[in-house]
Amino acid sequence: MRLALEIPLTHLEEFSKVTDVDFALAHMVLNDKVYAEFYSEQRKRQRRVILDNGMHELGKPLSVGEIIEAARRINPSVVCPPDKLGDAAFTYAGFDELRKHASCIWDPMLIIQGETFADRIALFNHGRNHSNTLALPFREPRTTWLKELVAATPKQIAWPRHLHLFGVNELNELNWFSRFCEGLHWDAAALTVDTGKPIKWAVARKRMDEVGSLRGGGPLDHTAKLTIEQRLTALFNIAYMRRHMA
Repeated sequence: MRLALEIPLTHLEEFSKVTDVDFALAHMVLNDKVYAEFYSEQRKRQRRVILDNGMHELGKPLSVGEIIEAARRINPSVVCPPDKLGDAAFTYAGFDELRKHASCIWDPMLIIQGETFADRIALFNHGRNHSNTLALPFREPRTTWLKELVAATPKQIAWPRHLHLFGVNELNELNWFSRFCEGLHWDAAALTVDTGKPIKWAVARKRMDEVGSLRGGGPLDHTAKLTIEQRLTALFNIAYMRRHMA
């Protein structure tokens, strides 16, 4: 499993060096030139860059037009279309609108959503041939969702090469995904997760082995400037998380 982080502006260069994949927020790409230039340069260095749609931070995703404009500025590896928790129809429409957009030259991420398994498998079957990246959302029972999708999909059916996890619910979930995908002989380098938790808890001056549940604490402050002590705590938290990803 490979790690991507949400990183405050002041620390982009510093903390990107201890990640494997980059995770850029579309609304920040549009609103901050330095942020956009950083991720544009990361792509030129052949880094894998995921362009997020901003739903978690803004409460709703950016429009396809806004996402396309952000993608133009950084040329990401994969682009997240508009999606909505529990709403397969909205997510289906967002995926189709993005992939069919005349200016979309990037991999459109297939994000699984839906209240019922019938909705989720329909969304998967609709999009699996049009994307190289399957994604599972935060705050959903996604271990169960993945097991259901695998059980219902004939073995001869090709899956998208990459599997991405939005956020970290709990650390033991990361080990489960690593083991499950290993059992299916999926490429470990194609399994990725993004999170802001190692840095967010460091800003609060807390080590992740001391906080109990990782839930709570609010979103990451992207304007935060970490002290030496907080930066060391962030590095500890990143290393601690990696132990659970193996």
